[in-house]
Amino acid sequence: MKNTNEPKYRIEPNGEEISFEELLSMYNPLIASAASNCKNIYKMRDCDVDDLKQIACIALFNAARHYSTDKNVTFGAYAKTCIVNSLQNYAKKQLRDSGDEVLMMDDENMSSNSLSDSPETVVVSNEYAAEMRQKINSALSEFEQEILGLYLNNYSYEKMAEMTGKTVKSVDNAITRIKSKIKKILN
Repeated sequence: MKNTNEPKYRIEPNGEEISFEELLSMYNPLIASAASNCKNIYKMRDCDVDDLKQIACIALFNAARHYSTDKNVTFGAYAKTCIVNSLQNYAKKQLRDSGDEVLMMDDENMSSNSLSDSPETVVVSNEYAAEMRQKINSALSEFEQEILGLYLNNYSYEKMAEMTGKTVKSVDNAITRIKSKIKKILN
């Protein structure tokens, strides 16, 4: 017998509300694929795929709770992005905690292996990137922002020091602060 008090989720602007059980059934293939891809991409030998599926299910649940139909993104794209991001964060944390070198992969790598690059996914990814850029820029001083721009353009420490009129040590200190601030933002 179904629980009539179970919360319902509206995932389409004019669609009916569905239970999480129905939602889970609809997105089970994505969950299985994303979990398997995460295990393979991050070479997580000691991790059970079922554990990754649980993480993906929690991400789907949170996506259903926080999704708003008035956004210009479909629920499917939003849910895929939430699931992939959650799995990536878990994998990176596990690798860091185990002492293994964290594979610094861009979001494209895992996304392209588990999801198609639909317009909705691109929009969500762009919104997330813009939000992260804004958070990073607001946390950095003007000098740190300048150094970050030069660093991302592969300038040497010596060249950055010459271009900014600072010492190499100042540049090195700024990069250390930048990395620390970005790490805090990402955690």
